[in-house]
Amino acid sequence: MDLRQLRYFVAVAEERSISRAARRLHIAQPPLSAQLRGLERDLGATLLTRHRRGVDLTAAGEELVLHARRLLGDVDVATLAVRSVGEGATGALALTFAPDLASTLIPELLRRYRDDRPDVILDLAEADGDEAAQRLRTRRADVILLYRPPTGADQEFEEAVVGRTPVLAFLPVDHPLAAEDRLDLARLAEHSLLVPGAGPAGIGGALADSARQACELARVRPAELRGVTLVQTTIGLVAAGLGIALLPADLPALPGVTTRPLRQHVPPVEAAARWRRTEPPSPVLRQFLRTALATPEPNVLGPT
Repeated sequence: MDLRQLRYFVAVAEERSISRAARRLHIAQPPLSAQLRGLERDLGATLLTRHRRGVDLTAAGEELVLHARRLLGDVDVATLAVRSVGEGATGALALTFAPDLASTLIPELLRRYRDDRPDVILDLAEADGDEAAQRLRTRRADVILLYRPPTGADQEFEEAVVGRTPVLAFLPVDHPLAAEDRLDLARLAEHSLLVPGAGPAGIGGALADSARQACELARVRPAELRGVTLVQTTIGLVAAGLGIALLPADLPALPGVTTRPLRQHVPPVEAAARWRRTEPPSPVLRQFLRTALATPEPNVLGPT
C-alpha cells in the first residue's frame, strides 16, 4: 500500500464511480482499476462492491477511507511545512543591526521582508562594531547589518553591500558655509568637525573612518575633531551650532540643520550584511539576503 493507491481509493470513494474518478485523476480507467485491485490484495480485504451504476464501499472500505483521509491530510500538512522551511517562508532569523541604520536602511528593508515572509519570526537587536561581530561569532545573530568601513571587507565573514549613500555636509542653517552651493572640504580647517564613533575617549567606527578619509582626500585637517557617541547626538550638536558633520545623505536632518553636497569627490558610505563564512546560509537567511540585496540605491543626493 502506498500514498498513490490511497489517493486513488479516496477519489473513487468520493465519486462512487471508477470512470468518474479516472477522469478526475486524469488517468485511464484500466490502470486505476489495477491499482484498486492491488490495494485490496495488499490489505487482504474487499473494499468496493462493483455494480452497473458504479461502486459502493464495503465495511472495510468505509473504515479505510476514514484513515486514508487523515493520513493524506497529515502528508499534505507535512509537505507544506517542509516546503515552507526549505523556501525560507517559515522559521526564525536573528538580525543585529547598527543603531545608526535604524532610521535609514532598516525600516524599509524590514517592511519589504515582512511583506514577503510574514511567518518568519524576527529576533532583532541593536549593536555595532565588535559587539555585533561577537554576536555573529557566538550565533546570537544569523546576520548583522552595519556601515562598512572604507578599508574594505572583514575576511572573517561573508559580506555583501546592501546600501550605498552619498556623503553630505550637515551644517547649522545659519552657518556661514550654508550659503554655498557645495562645501569645499578645505574650509574645515576653520571649523570643528563632529564625528560619530566611540565617544570622546577615542573616535572609531565606519562613519568616523569615512569622515577621516574625506579629510585625507582633501588634504585638510579640521580646526577641531570632536568625537560623539551617536549619529543623532551628532546632528543635535550640529543644530546647536557646535560644528559640522560629514554624514550619509539618507540620515534625517533635525530642525536647524541643513545639508550641502561636497565640492570634492568622496566615496559613498556603504551599508553591508555580514554572515558566517563557515556554514551555508539557511533558507531563511538566503531569502533575507535576497531582499536586502534588492534594496534600491538612491540616484539623488536628497529628497529634492
